Amino acid sequence: RFVTDSTCRWHTMISTAMAPMLLSPSLRERELRQVEFYGELADRRDPAAVFIPPPKGVTITSTPSARLGYHPTVPHRELHFTSPYVALNPAVRDAYARHRTNHQVLAQHWTHPSGPRPTMIFIHGYFASPYWLNSLMFSLKWFYDQGLDIVLFTQPFHGKRQPAAPWSGFHFFSHGLCHANEAMLQSVSDVRVLTDWLFDRGVPAVGVSGLSLGGYISSLLANADPRLAFAIPNSPVVSPVDMLLEWEPSGSVLRRLLPAIGQTVPAFRRQLAIHSPLTWQPVIDPRRLLVI
Repeated sequence: RFVTDSTCRWHTMISTAMAPMLLSPSLRERELRQVEFYGELADRRDPAAVFIPPPKGVTITSTPSARLGYHPTVPHRELHFTSPYVALNPAVRDAYARHRTNHQVLAQHWTHPSGPRPTMIFIHGYFASPYWLNSLMFSLKWFYDQGLDIVLFTQPFHGKRQPAAPWSGFHFFSHGLCHANEAMLQSVSDVRVLTDWLFDRGVPAVGVSGLSLGGYISSLLANADPRLAFAIPNSPVVSPVDMLLEWEPSGSVLRRLLPAIGQTVPAFRRQLAIHSPLTWQPVIDPRRLLVI
């Protein structure tokens, strides 16, 4: 019942966020034409052409947690950096860059006093960005007690990374399909910046885990970054395009619109396959991937 209710709630929230694109014929057609860019990349099946490594040496600042923020019972600091991510699709690059708040990346870092430990980066699901929620829901203190350091990463357009909105994550989908594609790629890039920083500090091993959308990003990271010791996707989304086609009203709108602009459902699925772990599956080392 919890899973069913949660799925319905997320479906409603994402459909509401996407309403401007779904209801405007001009916006729908523009999005469906611009999204063709990703199909060609997916056909190449080359992760290096999609998951562009971030530049080295990004400055990450570590500060005490905000007084009114979440304070776990373990040593912790707030991490801040400016995301170096540049949108992959040239058609939306300038528009994506204008979301300045989104490029200020936030994370909470739990550490052991004895020095760097193997570290798990946890990636929250859509809407579920609060540190306290993920800490309790996934018993992260238990992992800490087993000897791991923990990083709770805030995804693009969630929490303080988005302007005013009805809920955390609203702007992840509200600007259209290309924008959502780029937000997912930015999640991968930003986590890789954190991974670089952790290794530079002497952390001996880094792995990732996440829920739902965060589980999906974890799966993509398993292909993008061979340095990861493990990836644990919890109830991950497998194919966002199939989710859009199966949910309503997005499914009905898209199935009617695609033929009108000379598109087919298989072609549309191919264009968004860039964000399916199935596209990159042959690259995943199954010894590093544990799906829950």
